[in-house]
Amino acid sequence: MPNTLSKIDIESRIFGGYGRVIIFKNFTPDMVTSTTTYKEIFESGGQDCGKVIEGSGSWDGDDSEITTVKSTRGEVIRSFISSAGTHAWSCRVPHSAETVVVAGGRVHTLAETADVTVGGLKVAKDAKILGINPGDGDFKCAIGVLNLELNEIELNPRATISFSRATDDEDTREYNIKVVADSCETTNLDTTMFIPLAENPFEVAATEP
Repeated sequence: MPNTLSKIDIESRIFGGYGRVIIFKNFTPDMVTSTTTYKEIFESGGQDCGKVIEGSGSWDGDDSEITTVKSTRGEVIRSFISSAGTHAWSCRVPHSAETVVVAGGRVHTLAETADVTVGGLKVAKDAKILGINPGDGDFKCAIGVLNLELNEIELNPRATISFSRATDDEDTREYNIKVVADSCETTNLDTTMFIPLAENPFEVAATEP
């Protein structure tokens, strides 16, 4: 990451436009090799987590820390970087049945030929039962934020990700997404990457037959 990019620059570049979170659950950290490129990550299949809610995007990475050793007269003997800092971000997305599944929930489809009534409760024969378990929303995989105004995607090839229910806001249920980018510096990959796109993938999908 170039030193010229400040915290504000990074945050605005990731979230300063119409954004959507894309998670690549099938591309796990152990799949990164010295020759891996963004192509393998994209080919693994990204899942759309929904639109980033306005004002929720935040760059949460820690800045680098410099330790300075001084003499008794206050003269600098030497300085060194004691912590390289971290890359991390968070945001909120609207709650939906699709988002719950992406966030680790499961859908149980009933194999009934007719509606089922048990204990006075009637369940439709074609009901899809949504199940959520503690820990379902924790992942280690690739993730990114698609900025549709800049037509680029911010990509973290290795990341620790947590989905959790957010506080209801004006009757709109939301999910918190917290991401810590794990170190990834290979021939073709970096911890945080900004990849330009030639076209808006959602507009392309809308025009495909």
